[in-house]
Amino acid sequence: MLLAFRTANHRSLREPQTLDLRSVYQRDRQCVNIVALYGANASGKSNVLDALRFMHDAVTSQTRDWRPDEGVPRRPFLLDSEATNEPSSFAVDLLIDDVRYTYGFSVDDHAVLEEWLFSYPHKKRRTLFERHGTDYRFGNSLRGTRVPLLRDITPENMLLLSSVQRIGSTELSKVAGWFREKLWFADDDNSDDRRVMTRELLDGPEKTSRAIELLRVADLGITDVQIHVKGSQNADKAARFALQLGSSPPIELEIKSGQEVDVLSNLFAVAAQSMKFTHIGKTGANLSFRDESRGTKTWFDLVGITVAALRNGWVLVIDELDTSLHPLLIRQLVKLFQDRTTNPLGAQLIFTTHDASLLSRIQGEETLRRDEIWFAEKDSQTGESTIYPLTDFQPREGLNWEKRYLGGALGAVPFVTEEAFTHALSDGSDDDA
Repeated sequence: MLLAFRTANHRSLREPQTLDLRSVYQRDRQCVNIVALYGANASGKSNVLDALRFMHDAVTSQTRDWRPDEGVPRRPFLLDSEATNEPSSFAVDLLIDDVRYTYGFSVDDHAVLEEWLFSYPHKKRRTLFERHGTDYRFGNSLRGTRVPLLRDITPENMLLLSSVQRIGSTELSKVAGWFREKLWFADDDNSDDRRVMTRELLDGPEKTSRAIELLRVADLGITDVQIHVKGSQNADKAARFALQLGSSPPIELEIKSGQEVDVLSNLFAVAAQSMKFTHIGKTGANLSFRDESRGTKTWFDLVGITVAALRNGWVLVIDELDTSLHPLLIRQLVKLFQDRTTNPLGAQLIFTTHDASLLSRIQGEETLRRDEIWFAEKDSQTGESTIYPLTDFQPREGLNWEKRYLGGALGAVPFVTEEAFTHALSDGSDDDA
C-alpha cells in the first residue's frame, strides 16, 4: 500500500513535491484508494507519474538506459542551469504487512549520492541501511546476513535495492518486491501486454465471467468474445503474439498438437490470429479487434489489469485515464476501487485526467471524495510545477467542485480567453481601427 510519494528535480518538478495518500476524511481507511490528479495541459501532472515510474524502473532494473558505468539517466529540471548540477530525489512511504517503510534515493548524472531504507515496526524508526556514495551502514537486523555483500557488487551508479534479489530473501526483499509485484503502470508502451492480460481472463470459465461482464456492462454492445486459435500445445504462445499485433488481418491459425512454433518464421501467421467480438444485432455479427472503436480497445486493454489489480491489491497508475473513455464509464471504474466489496485487498488507482465531471455529484452522490482530489499547476514565470490537494482549501462536504474548478477557484486550469484566440488568427487589420 502506498502512503506517500516524494520527488524533487524531476522534469518540471523543480522543488520537492509530495503526493500524500493518507486519508483525511475517511476515518475507516488508513489511506485513500483513489488519487485523481487534475491540471492544465503541460502543468506537470504527468511528470508526477513519470517520477514514480522512474523510481519503479530504477529499483526493478527496467530502465534500459541505466547501466553500470554509464551514469544515471535522470531527467532534471532544464529551465534553470543550477538544477542540472543539483541531485534528483525520489522517496516512498509504504505499508507492507502492517509495517511502515520509508525508502528513497538521490542521484546526479553520474552516481547514486544517497540511498536509505527505514522501517517502523513499533512506530519507532529502525534503520535497515543508509548509503552515502560508496559508504554503507547497515542496521543491526541485517548484520550477520548476506546483505553487506551487496556493497561489493553494486556499482556506484546503481541502487542497492535493485541488487537485493541476487542474495535471496531478506527484509529488504519486501520493499524491492513491492516495486516488482505491486506497482503497475498502464500506458501506451505496455498496451500489448495489457491486452494479453485481458485475453488470459477469457481462458477459463471462472475467469471468463469477470472479463465478459466488464465488457458487457460497459454498454459497448459486446455480448461475447471468442479467441480463434486451433490446437492444444503452443496455442497460448500463438495467441500472445497475435494479440500484440491485434490490428492484423483476421486469418485463422491452426497449430497441430505437438508442433513447435518458430516465432520468427511464423510471426506473420501468428499475428493474423484474431479475437472475434459478438455484438448485439439482428445477425449477431462477429467483429475483429481492428473493427472495434478506439474506446472499446481502450476499455478491453484496461479490463485485465484492473481485475488483476483488484484481485492482488496492486497500485495501478494510469496517465490520462479519460482518453477515449466516456465519463460515466470512468466513474464506474473509480467505484470499483472505492468499494470494499470489489476491492477487499485495498488496491489503489492513481490517475491523471481532464474529466471535470468526476468532481460533480450525480443524484446527490459524489464520485471523487474530497481527499482523493489533487491538482498540478505550473508557474508561468519559472516553468516549475507544484502539486497540492483539494484538502488545502478546507473543503466543505456537498459542494460542486466541478463548477469551482472550471471557474478557476482552485487553480490548475489554463488561462485562456476568447479574445486571445481570436487575435491569434486575426490578420491585424483591426489593430489600427
